[in-house]
Amino acid sequence: MEMDNKAVVYTSNTGTTKEYAEIIGRRCGLPVMSLEEALVNLERNDGIIYLGWILSGQIQGFERADKWFDISAVCAVGCGATGSQRVQIQEANKVECRLFTLQGGLFLDRLKGMNRLMMKIFSKSVIRGYKAQKNLTADEEALLDLFRNGGSRVSEDNLTSFYEWYDMQ
Repeated sequence: MEMDNKAVVYTSNTGTTKEYAEIIGRRCGLPVMSLEEALVNLERNDGIIYLGWILSGQIQGFERADKWFDISAVCAVGCGATGSQRVQIQEANKVECRLFTLQGGLFLDRLKGMNRLMMKIFSKSVIRGYKAQKNLTADEEALLDLFRNGGSRVSEDNLTSFYEWYDMQ
């Protein structure tokens, strides 16, 4: 099955999803555009790769993109480790194509309004929960560090599974 992707399309909140979209676009030789740009510049049912950030288990912009485009793969970007929560995210968002989960980052200072307040509360809860545990896994240690210190975890290495899939198409 050969894909006919016209672009890498994304919805980003703090910039990490956009960063992944740009990395994929360069590697795959595809133009990169925000969902708003894509709705203006691409045709209905054009093939795309979609990237969206995760908020409360929901891939932002996915439902809208899915109604308009033929999505060959979705990369959902959140705080969790790359590859984690794939089944839950797939089911919660009714993703029928290939789904990848990517660790993006946490920038409380870039969030606004209710999203900022909710993430501050959630961060404190995560930190408290992990502090109570004795033997954390490497992924849990990394997540704890992210919630304590913030920052980006965007890495080309996080895209290994995506590239393996993409190159087989």
